[in-house]
Amino acid sequence: MSILFLNRVNNPICSALIAGKITKNYDIEYGDDTDDSEFRARDYINLACDIVKKYHENDEIKSQLALIRRIKDFEGVTCLKVSTLSENFDFVSTQAFQDLLIRVWYNKILPDANKFLLFLCLLCPFIAKFVIDYRIKPIELDEEKSSDLKPDEKFEKNKNYDSESLKKMTDETEIRKIDRNNANEFFDRGVDGDYNYLEFLYHFLNTPFVKFIYHQVWYLFFLILFSYVILCDFNKINQANENSSMGLGISIPEIILIIWVFAFILEEIYKFLINDMKKYFIKKIFVGDLWQGFNTGAILLYIIAFILRLIDNEQCFKAARIILALDIILWFFKALKAYTFLRQLGPKFYMIREMLLQLAYFMLIILVFMFAFGVSSTALMFQNLELNIGLVKNVFLPGYFMIGGEYYTLDEIMSASSGECSEAEVYEKCPDEIGAAITLALYVIYLLFLNILLVNLLIAIFDNTYDKVEQEANEIWKFQRFELVSEYYNKPFLPAPFLLFNIFFSMAKFFFKMVAKILSKNKKEFGGLKFLLKNRLFRFLAKKWNYSMIYELDDLEEKYINVLEKNLTNELLRLREKNKKEKFEARIDENYEKLDILTSKFEEFVDRGNIMLNQSVQSIDNKMEKLLK
Repeated sequence: MSILFLNRVNNPICSALIAGKITKNYDIEYGDDTDDSEFRARDYINLACDIVKKYHENDEIKSQLALIRRIKDFEGVTCLKVSTLSENFDFVSTQAFQDLLIRVWYNKILPDANKFLLFLCLLCPFIAKFVIDYRIKPIELDEEKSSDLKPDEKFEKNKNYDSESLKKMTDETEIRKIDRNNANEFFDRGVDGDYNYLEFLYHFLNTPFVKFIYHQVWYLFFLILFSYVILCDFNKINQANENSSMGLGISIPEIILIIWVFAFILEEIYKFLINDMKKYFIKKIFVGDLWQGFNTGAILLYIIAFILRLIDNEQCFKAARIILALDIILWFFKALKAYTFLRQLGPKFYMIREMLLQLAYFMLIILVFMFAFGVSSTALMFQNLELNIGLVKNVFLPGYFMIGGEYYTLDEIMSASSGECSEAEVYEKCPDEIGAAITLALYVIYLLFLNILLVNLLIAIFDNTYDKVEQEANEIWKFQRFELVSEYYNKPFLPAPFLLFNIFFSMAKFFFKMVAKILSKNKKEFGGLKFLLKNRLFRFLAKKWNYSMIYELDDLEEKYINVLEKNLTNELLRLREKNKKEKFEARIDENYEKLDILTSKFEEFVDRGNIMLNQSVQSIDNKMEKLLK
């Protein structure tokens, strides 16, 4: 079915990915043991991976472009987007996909650039133009591109146009070419000649790898500042001192911290606005994305603490201080995401997330045992207790701390069971002697089930999760690398708290965009400014940032890639069919060999049987002759 499917569609890679996702979801929702949906989904995904691998062997650059080109048959999506939204680890792990990520990650910088020189450029980016090597555009002949195209698909150059129409067409073609080149800046194919200084400086600072380093360094300063404020410089709103500002108890470091968090809030709003799947982004905040949950939770807690901090009330100030002390935990946890850059640590966070999910389900079992033991033991030792928070502690805490081997109520229970009231202050009054003796028996049974059975079961579950994740560690890390590259590709090139400058730059781009729109609609009225429409810098400032990493191909390259992808798919399918026939023939030959062996053994068995039968008959004849004599 999958072979017939790929033979009929125009975009085999994207079609196979979508079919795999649909079939996989069907298997999750409606599949059972007798359904083969999981096998068919795996078949579609393997076909997509095999096509990309074949593509990459044929042409590395074109295989990467095939992943990020706009698929018009599927509402302009890309193979990259389909595979990542469906969390297709196998497809993301293909060499073409990983080469694409490396190209986007380093942008104009060569991946094998000298690390010491790169470090110097990070310290002083103004020298990057003079010490960093960058790609030189390879020579590509259009004749080679169009060699596989049919004659009627080539560009028609023989039509006759009048001079005005030809000039208008030339201008529009040039503008589209400039816009296409600006949109495709993220996929660096090299440069003809050389960059000018300011252009390369902009590209260097906007490189995802460089932005990653700068953002992490400044985030470290943010954590240091936050720690200083919450530990040493957090005063009441009406308690002014020598470090206070505006006559309030807010010091200058705390004001900087407030501005910094406000910049993070603006960054989250920016991420939401540029996302073309806003419902999916909101869903990630609550389920699925642990890091986004940390980020959103940290910001919300800080906002709550800041509001309480502005209220001139002792209790509100204490609440604000407590919330900030808990909030900084989330800010520190957020810093862990940078470790996904490392192959050795990235899959460990995925492992922790899976173990937390397993623990959440397992806690439902443990809670039943804990409350069963807590309620029963407390009821046995005491009668008619007052309903308060102390009662909840006496019921819940003993069973919980026993998980870690802390038996702080054991001594008092043993003393009470022997008729002695302990001096310990665990309980407000002495337990009942008989009830304490029965509770001691429950203690033994509870420890047997909890520490020996349930805890070891949890360890076995964690061990199983570890083995599963470790088997897919490489694929998981490659997917995490995509998430990191995608995040820093769209991040502003100036880190917080300098995000306000990025906002000014975005406002300037919006202004240039409106000017370009007005000039395009009123070319006759603004004829003197028409040259701006073909100015590369002006078109860059007026162009919207390519947030989704979609590469805009020209018509010739689009047709070339379509034909190449179709040819490679047909070649792959023919190869698969050939291998299938060879395997079938090999299986037939193997069965024939087995049949020959069985036939020879059967003939040998029959011969032996005949010999033994003849010997038996001969023996019987001899005995009969003796008896007759």
